Amino acid sequence: MLISAVADLYQQLFELNPRPMWLFDRQTLAFLLVNDAACRHYGWTRDEFLAMTLLDIRAPEELPALRTAVARARTETELPTVARHVTKAGAAIDVHLDIARVELEGRAV
Repeated sequence: MLISAVADLYQQLFELNPRPMWLFDRQTLAFLLVNDAACRHYGWTRDEFLAMTLLDIRAPEELPALRTAVARARTETELPTVARHVTKAGAAIDVHLDIARVELEGRAV
């Protein structure tokens, strides 16, 4: 029962966090979870986000930096970085990312 309550609390903290947050698969770069703040900030619905990868929101000139950051995240636990993302409306925005390496059900995310 306690484990279930803790899991529910973490889910709420993720969903209600005012900062855009997501989890992505480190192999495919596909979004696995995304919170409401990310949907509001970027303009995509949750379903749209979950059909996308990090490549879809990164500005084209930033793709090499994204691949480097993902490779570094395989060996480092926390990795802050600055990146240029693109919203659904096509606006380029500069964002500060806090990247943390975690395992979810045996999957590197």
